[in-house]
Amino acid sequence: MRQLLNKAGIFSLIILAISFLGCEDDDDANGLPEVVAAFIQTQIENTGVVSFTNISENADSFMWDFGDGTTSTEINPVKTFADGAFTVTLTASNAAGASSTFSDDLTIDLPDPPPPFDSGLLANGDFEDGATPWFTNFGDNIPEIREEGGNSFFFANVETPDPMQPFVVNLSQVVEITQGTNYILTFNASSDRERTILAGIGLNEAPFSSSSPEVTLTATTQTFTLQLAASDFGSANGRVLFDLAGAAGTVVLDNISLVEGGDGSDSDTGGGGTATEPTEAATTPTQDAANVISVFSNAYTDVAGTNTRAFGNDGGAVFSAVQVAGDDVWRYDNTDFVGIQNDTGFDLTGITNFSMDIWVAEDVSFRAGLISFTTPTSREDVEVNLTGGQWTTIDVAITDLVQSLGAEGPLPDDPTINQIIFDVLGVDVTANIFVDNVFFYTEVVATEPTVAAPTPTQDAANVTSVFSNAYTDAAGTNTRAFGNDGGAVFSAVQVAGDDVWRYNNTDFVGIQNDTGFDLTGRTNFSMDIWVAENNSFRAGLISFTTPTSREDVEVNLTGGQWTTIDVAISDLVPSAGSEGPLPDDPTINQIIFDVLGVDVTADIFVDNVFFYTAGGGGSSALVDETFDAATSIDSWIRAGDADTFSAEATLTFNAAEGNPDGTIELAGANTVTSAGRAYIFQNIFGGIDFSGVTDARLTFDARLGAPLTAAAIQLQTEIEGQGTVNTNDIQNQGINESTWTTITVDYTGISAGTGFFRFNVNIAAGAVVGAGTTLYIDNIRLEQTN
Repeated sequence: MRQLLNKAGIFSLIILAISFLGCEDDDDANGLPEVVAAFIQTQIENTGVVSFTNISENADSFMWDFGDGTTSTEINPVKTFADGAFTVTLTASNAAGASSTFSDDLTIDLPDPPPPFDSGLLANGDFEDGATPWFTNFGDNIPEIREEGGNSFFFANVETPDPMQPFVVNLSQVVEITQGTNYILTFNASSDRERTILAGIGLNEAPFSSSSPEVTLTATTQTFTLQLAASDFGSANGRVLFDLAGAAGTVVLDNISLVEGGDGSDSDTGGGGTATEPTEAATTPTQDAANVISVFSNAYTDVAGTNTRAFGNDGGAVFSAVQVAGDDVWRYDNTDFVGIQNDTGFDLTGITNFSMDIWVAEDVSFRAGLISFTTPTSREDVEVNLTGGQWTTIDVAITDLVQSLGAEGPLPDDPTINQIIFDVLGVDVTANIFVDNVFFYTEVVATEPTVAAPTPTQDAANVTSVFSNAYTDAAGTNTRAFGNDGGAVFSAVQVAGDDVWRYNNTDFVGIQNDTGFDLTGRTNFSMDIWVAENNSFRAGLISFTTPTSREDVEVNLTGGQWTTIDVAISDLVPSAGSEGPLPDDPTINQIIFDVLGVDVTADIFVDNVFFYTAGGGGSSALVDETFDAATSIDSWIRAGDADTFSAEATLTFNAAEGNPDGTIELAGANTVTSAGRAYIFQNIFGGIDFSGVTDARLTFDARLGAPLTAAAIQLQTEIEGQGTVNTNDIQNQGINESTWTTITVDYTGISAGTGFFRFNVNIAAGAVVGAGTTLYIDNIRLEQTN
């Protein structure tokens, strides 16, 4: 028996993941948890569609007042607004009768619609005056002018199609065509079924020019803009013609415009230039077939028994199997919600990821849902914002899927999936979707590095080396002095010809040198570390000088790549244990490698462990911006296209976030789109004496503000005469919401005299990021290293 599952409530999950951390319950006077109402709103640009993500606490019922006379009791509603300003209010309540309200302002600024008719060379192209200069050349297929809702349009019922005798309708008064002039033909069109038509200009009431373009009509009204080449025309009278042949049924045409202009190149576009269907195939997946369970892809062998149109008739979706650039593709026209089904199911035992490619003509929000029939029925989803006119690859770890807000429970471990839902989100929103490369796979994670760590560039005269092929190491180091947690096994290995320490299955391990490493005059500690999966990590420095002292540095490590930890010794943090802080110029006897987390172990690879003097022996910093209550932030300015973006970003001093002397807080108030708009703040440090400086290093500390765990953040810096350095995503260096991370950028070949240093930081440049994005920055330091 086929199982049909209803659509669930909407939960907004943007491709860039946003985690919301739970807050501790507050007790009211009766000892009951306090109800806290709160939500985040996310707009789909230029649509009026707003998704509301409910982050209320201790509540089980909700009332939304959208400020336009409408309400909802959904948990996470999605609503389409008209132009205007609205105050949205959420009232959250619980069964005990406690309630709380939260309001937020919302501004909808929709783009001006295109004019209904650009008269250009035509008269009556919008049909609003009721005139009927239109006629048919053949047969009994009589067109007419109809009116619905105050709008007049051309309507044709093709009753007797004849492929050998096309049904051509002439839809304009005679216009004078000029030789050597290009023309742009624009019109709205729809059909009760998919239909390919010709559109163009006929001269002296003759048939079409040789290159009249084809367009594909569907039940959804589309705007087509066609460019007609001057080379096709002589100077003569002509009319706009449409060939509606091919199948019986109805066609609607409206807002027809013919104007001079364009480059004469043929095009088939809808929605003001957005292609109505893909012309290029989706990218061929590269996962090893041995690790793949394929639902539908030319790259793999598909599991048998899949019904491509099992359920979900919302919007009257029509399925067809098509080809795009020689690649097989599923096409669902006019779909709102549709599902595929395989009764045997796809066994995901040991499988880690779900992947699919999808193409839409215009930007929409989209949900893919995975459903298992294993009792009890379960379902989890992934939601993304799709950009029109391009293939989007959805690739998500199955563990990162989110439980449906419907009646279904969470997927079990290693589920068997029987249904996959394709769901276009939004009230009364449908789309033509093109689907390819639907499959599950096991992500193969590298278990050890294959490339060596970066070779350090510090001058050997300024280095005290513990372990590095680049320097001469101090004698007497015991590489496995203590720390048997997890049964760590040490081995000396080589990676791409470079000597590396390997500690297998380690939780906490320490090295020791009884003589110690004398850090007199040394300013920095550095090491390289590689782990297979993301981990939090602590390195600790211990001195035996009475009393015993210890200070630490903590970082988030990104799996599958070398991470360089480079920290000023003065920025180390005293251990939370019984040891005191390190003295000035300490002698270090032990270095701890500590994988953080309860019952968390990892295989760690360690290289280039050393201490050095920045600037070759104590030269002062070229820039030293440590933020405290006395620091002015007036030198920071908004820059770039942030000045023209409607949602303001702010930059303020924050005395409470993380660092003892405070920091600056960069906060974005709203969604930033992939159109390149960004929250950009800039500071230019001028009058710097670069005399004698050829190499320099920029370091600064950064941390995301809750509730984020990830965000697209770009850094752009420039030294006068040296050029620009871009770090396109400093998130990849381990920045998160709970730990301060030191970001490092190196400069070489500086040749400036007295010049400037520029520091730009962009939140969400070129990516979609949720509301409330916050970035904290501190300890900006530029030092000479040559």
